Amino acid sequence: MKVVTLVGADASGKDTQLAKLKDHFESLGKKVQVITIWDSLGEFAAIPDKKILKQTIETFLLSYEPEARSFFLLSCLKNSESKMRSDVDYVFLNGFFHKYWASEAAYGVSHDLWKKNCSHFHRSDVTIYLNTSLEQCLQRKEEWSNYEQGKGRFYGKAIASRELFQKKLHTELDKIMDGLSDVSVIKGDHSAEQVFKELLKLL
Repeated sequence: MKVVTLVGADASGKDTQLAKLKDHFESLGKKVQVITIWDSLGEFAAIPDKKILKQTIETFLLSYEPEARSFFLLSCLKNSESKMRSDVDYVFLNGFFHKYWASEAAYGVSHDLWKKNCSHFHRSDVTIYLNTSLEQCLQRKEEWSNYEQGKGRFYGKAIASRELFQKKLHTELDKIMDGLSDVSVIKGDHSAEQVFKELLKLL
């Protein structure tokens, strides 16, 4: 089993590329599992109205104090990781703790909290940073969640707009990824097909 983490900011192209990778490797007869943070919330899937489901999750993300929210996200990530299967050829982790670490850092949460707790996660065989510019991300995505727009609770003064919050998130993510070893970087501003080819070279 090969564990691959694809890291990137909101709207960086992670979902698109992971769908392509899943289709590609399954077409070669490989067993593939893609894991996201929300796989840990299977209990909420029983809520038939998706609008209510979204509102329920946003209650946690917007109402919790910053550190409590970070621990909620960490618990979701750890629970999702526990669903990793051993009978597959590839496990792809979508965004995972790096992305939410950057989001929470943008909200003013200490890097130390995340650095300490992330040491308990499974080490990926390959970690790839899909480094997509802020301008590209803002152009690609039309609907942004309140959490992605910086409308949760902050340590310190809140950031005034989605653009400024996302700019801070990108800065924090760059800082996190620069501080890690064994990370491969792909420029996410290129076409989806070009990015896909670069990903395959690394895998």
